Amino acid sequence: MSQALTRRLGPYRLISLVYTGATTQLWQAVHEGEHKYYAVKVLLDQFRESREHLRFLRREYEVGRQLLHPRIIRVHKLELGPNAAYLVMEWFPAPSMRSWIQRGLGDLASQIEKIILQATEALAFMHTQGWIHRDVKPDNFLVSPQGEVKLIDFALARRQAGILERLLPFRRRIQGTQSYMSPEQIRGQLLEAASDVYSLGCTFFHLLAGQPPFSGTTTTELLHKHLRAVPPPLERYQPKVNPAFADLVRRMLSKSPKERPRSAQEVLEELNRIPVFR
Repeated sequence: MSQALTRRLGPYRLISLVYTGATTQLWQAVHEGEHKYYAVKVLLDQFRESREHLRFLRREYEVGRQLLHPRIIRVHKLELGPNAAYLVMEWFPAPSMRSWIQRGLGDLASQIEKIILQATEALAFMHTQGWIHRDVKPDNFLVSPQGEVKLIDFALARRQAGILERLLPFRRRIQGTQSYMSPEQIRGQLLEAASDVYSLGCTFFHLLAGQPPFSGTTTTELLHKHLRAVPPPLERYQPKVNPAFADLVRRMLSKSPKERPRSAQEVLEELNRIPVFR
C-alpha cells in the first residue's frame, strides 16, 4: 500500500495514508466514478483471515449504517473480498480530539463548549437508538478547526441488554481503553448506557484538564484508581469551569452507574441548561 497513487480497491483509488493502526490502515480515497472523496479503512493483510478482526469490521459496518446523524461518521459500504477487506466511510478531514489535546487546543479553545455539546449529541443519539459504544475516548471524536464533531469507531458497540441478558450470570469479556473504562467495564459486568457516560466524563475531563482523571505507572494501578479512587476536582486544572458543569462531570465519574446520569441523553439535557464556563 505504499504506492498509494497506483493502489485501487474496487472503484476507489487510494490517495494518501491517514494513519496506520495495530490492525488497519485509514486512507483518503476517491471514487473514480463519482469523483468524490471517501475514507477507506483497510484491514492489514496479516489479519484478513482473522475471524475476530473481520467480526470487528462487520460490526462497525452493521452499527454505523444504522446511525444516521450529522454528528456521527457515515458508514457507506463493507467489502470482504479474497484480496482485501475494507470499510468505506464519509470523508471528514479533521484530527481526533486527542490530537488537538496533545498539540495544544490553540484557537479551538474558544470552541470547547460547542465540542462538548456536539460530542454529547452524537452519543445521545446512539443511546436513543439502543446502542452502547463501549469505547468512548478522545481518539474516537474527530474535531474540525471550526469545532465540528464526528463520533467514529463502532467495532466494540453492542445493543443495550434485554431482560434475558440481564439475568445471565456469566462474566463478559473486558474490552475498551483503560484510561476511559468504567468500573463495571473493568469488572466484566453487564454494560448499559451509564458506562458510556463514565467514559464521556473521562473524555470531558481530559479535554478540559489536558489529562485523563486517572493515570498510573502500571495497568493495575490505573484500573484500581477507576475502581476506588476519587477523581480530582476539575476546577484544579480549569479554574474558569462552571461549578455546575464540574459537578456534572463528577457525577458522570461516579463509581456506581446508579449515581451517574443514565444515558448521554440525560447529560445533554443538563448541558442545555448549564454553561461549561463561568
